[in-house]
Amino acid sequence: MERVLQKQAEALADDIPIEDCMAEWSDEALDDYFHSGGSVRPAPRKPRILCLHGTASNESILRMQCARIFSKLHGMEIHIVEGPLQCSESSEQLQLMKSFFGENHKYCEYAPAQTDADGRRTYPDVEGRCAEIEARARSLSDSFDGLLGFSQGANFATMLAARAERCLPGALSHVGCVVLLAPSEPGWVHQLDGLFTTPLETAALVVGGEQDRVAKRGPGECAALFKSAVAVTHSEGHRPLPSNPAEAQALATTISDFLREHSRCR
Repeated sequence: MERVLQKQAEALADDIPIEDCMAEWSDEALDDYFHSGGSVRPAPRKPRILCLHGTASNESILRMQCARIFSKLHGMEIHIVEGPLQCSESSEQLQLMKSFFGENHKYCEYAPAQTDADGRRTYPDVEGRCAEIEARARSLSDSFDGLLGFSQGANFATMLAARAERCLPGALSHVGCVVLLAPSEPGWVHQLDGLFTTPLETAALVVGGEQDRVAKRGPGECAALFKSAVAVTHSEGHRPLPSNPAEAQALATTISDFLREHSRCR
């Protein structure tokens, strides 16, 4: 906000209010706003949602898995950052995904999955992995209004939201909300010193499956990382949306409504 305050001072416009979203405005837009007494504002842009896929996945697979959600986000920009690593052939998750989606995909991940002594999910060099996702995201857009992630993507979306809220160097800016689909039990919380010592203020919607034997207690434990998370469940296992069309459609509506309500650019 330093640039905004400087423009306000240059225009001798201390009486004109400023807003967080102005950090994204161009110098020309700020000059127009302050010199007009606050009456001229830039045309609103579309809200941007950054999406992260699960282990052994990619952009095209996530678009298939979340098609019902994305179809309801008309008027919003959907950006997907793929994992920079290719899954090892020894990965059980890779073989499972190939059984559903075939051999003709590049199966990616953000980091190799590990577990701590209690069986909770951890990752090697987790801070470095977050920084790489953030750098890849900034190559797509300068800011994002909401985050959505499934499985491993939900884990990293939680970390990115925390880094954004704590204003860490290199973190994303203006993240208004996060949607977590089947996040894991968060052993990675203890790998990020001080990031989760107090509940996050960011609006969160956490979705779990009643029969999910992969995420287990992850959705509930991740919801507890936020001050006022909304927790919902579907009737099936480890998947973004249930296979039942009516149930999937209802959940997709819940998710899209949440993103529209809490994305800061609206």
